[in-house]
Amino acid sequence: MKINKYIILACLSLFYMSCAEEDADVSTVTKFPAFTLDGLQDKYVFDEADTTILLPFTFNDNQIYEIDIDVVVGSGTTATEDEDFALGSHSITVPTLKKSGVIEFILGSDIFLEGDEKVFLELTSHLPSGLKGTKIIEITIKNVGGCPPYVHDDFVGDYEVVSDACA
Repeated sequence: MKINKYIILACLSLFYMSCAEEDADVSTVTKFPAFTLDGLQDKYVFDEADTTILLPFTFNDNQIYEIDIDVVVGSGTTATEDEDFALGSHSITVPTLKKSGVIEFILGSDIFLEGDEKVFLELTSHLPSGLKGTKIIEITIKNVGGCPPYVHDDFVGDYEVVSDACA
């Protein structure tokens, strides 16, 4: 009976030593499944007005970890940030396993006749399997300022509108 105990102890210690942590291979994730950003159009057109527009987006089922998306005003933008428009945030964090997010685009109105203006938003992530390159969204802000009735309701008392833009 004593021999059986020693044999069992020897086998257990041999098994334990062969599975020691320093000898084990370390598992690392080297490839993440790619995921796609869906629901955002490449181009939008909005009338100039004091309003907030929500641009929702979704991911496919491969989006399984937290991701940060930077929203940057890109080159070629003719509208002025914080005057003609503003962003609710320049960074969007989508939590682990959440499949959707939203870009908050805030439009501002004015009374100046300045023509249509463009905004180019560049969306990028910092994960190796994040957005494929950079997603660019083009937003056209259609000018509607400068003539009544757009500003008509804001006037009080007797007035006469004189403007070359309204001719």
